[in-house]
Amino acid sequence: MPTRRATPARSARATLAQRPRFAASLLLPRAFAAQFGLRDAALLKLLAEADPARDAAGTSGCARLLAALPQTLLAPATLQRWDAAIGGHEQAIGGARAAHALAAGEAPADFRLTHFQWLACAVVEWHLEALAGDAAGHVARLDALRERELPHLPPYTERDARKLACFMATGAGKTLVLHMNLRQFRAHRLFDPQQVLLLTPNEALSQQHAAELAASGLGAVRITEITKFYVDGAGARRPKKGVSEPTSRCEGPNLLLVDEGHKGGGGSGERAWREIREALAAGATAAQAGFTFEYSATF
Repeated sequence: MPTRRATPARSARATLAQRPRFAASLLLPRAFAAQFGLRDAALLKLLAEADPARDAAGTSGCARLLAALPQTLLAPATLQRWDAAIGGHEQAIGGARAAHALAAGEAPADFRLTHFQWLACAVVEWHLEALAGDAAGHVARLDALRERELPHLPPYTERDARKLACFMATGAGKTLVLHMNLRQFRAHRLFDPQQVLLLTPNEALSQQHAAELAASGLGAVRITEITKFYVDGAGARRPKKGVSEPTSRCEGPNLLLVDEGHKGGGGSGERAWREIREALAAGATAAQAGFTFEYSATF
């Protein structure tokens, strides 16, 4: 009986078919949920039942729900510390936005994190705290989990630990999560950034971010379009049109906040965007390596 020979393309498709879907290959959400004896999808489903309001002691409904889990491996004081930090940032941003609205003659809106925004901030709080305390140990634990449960992923490194991606649907409030993450990063002081760069794909988004950051009382952020940078070096060519700046002027370490972070995986133009982001985050030397938060509705 004749057999069909496997071609490289067919073998590649078969390999991809054997891999878990994207949402099931997320290492950090899996590691975070494991502290509560849950899978990440089950954790998110559970938190959807939480009361978003904070009680008289300032504890969020999400934290109250997780603290009551009988199988949790996390110390109650640790969860309380994370939740208190998130609550402080939430209160500061909410207060700034209320004052900004009143100054503009508008009725202030109630700023309160949804359960999925709280979860995104909790993962960041856990990760930044662990990096500040024992980066090598944190990375080793994450890589051990990867090897056990997600062996199709490449080894997790300290360089990987300095990039986080927020994957959230359009209209779910990624901009406010960005503001929370900025405050969280500044609070943990992994390093003092030479620049905080918020990179956008176009001027319209840059203007929107400028208005939103002002409303949240967040300054010292340089907002610019990624198209205005180019990676300089041997053989590099400066763009012929428009305003342009070499990435070498931003030696680092830099904190990058990237809107529409999924851009960079397509054609040659998007690949150039990825090279720009990587150059800005890498710094001129290893000691100048920065940190990146990427935000998108699709990755």
